[in-house]
Amino acid sequence: MALKKSELYSSLWASCDELRGGMDASQYKDYVLVLLFIKYISDKYAGEPYAQITIPPGASFADMVALKGTPDIGDQINKKILAPLANANKLSDFPDFNDAGKLGSGKEMVDRLTNLIAIFENPALDFSTNRAEGDREGVGSTGGSAADLGNLVPFASRCVCITAKVRAVGARESSRCVRRVGVIRPAWDHFC
Repeated sequence: MALKKSELYSSLWASCDELRGGMDASQYKDYVLVLLFIKYISDKYAGEPYAQITIPPGASFADMVALKGTPDIGDQINKKILAPLANANKLSDFPDFNDAGKLGSGKEMVDRLTNLIAIFENPALDFSTNRAEGDREGVGSTGGSAADLGNLVPFASRCVCITAKVRAVGARESSRCVRRVGVIRPAWDHFC
């Protein structure tokens, strides 16, 4: 079944609603797009031996789902999911999922991260049989920062690219980058 853009937009909105109150709205994308990226690459490439991006054992979205409700969920996401992905693919610039200042502390952080993961766990968000606009087959790895992933996984990497561009050149450039990514533009323009 094809992924409906309305389902994707709805999930993006719900995830931003979940983050309200703990951080500035311009920082939502740091967390939301990383979750979307992990969901996308896990659906598309988990278990594939010659995939365009390596998903180490224990670092897939399914492994993130297994962390829901654990007291140290933020730390575990950083150590068991993000760090192995970053090391295996020479990525950088992932946000800190254990940041009490942005995500709350204790039960508040556990609930917020558990709810965020549950939003992307929605069966309607299955990227395994879908091709996002711009997906290409047979493109090799170049390594580098998350922004360099454009050569690997165009749709998902553009999401991470937005985060990297914000850190590098500010929100004005981020806005232009988002507008070029037609797949998420209508929803993202509203909450950027």
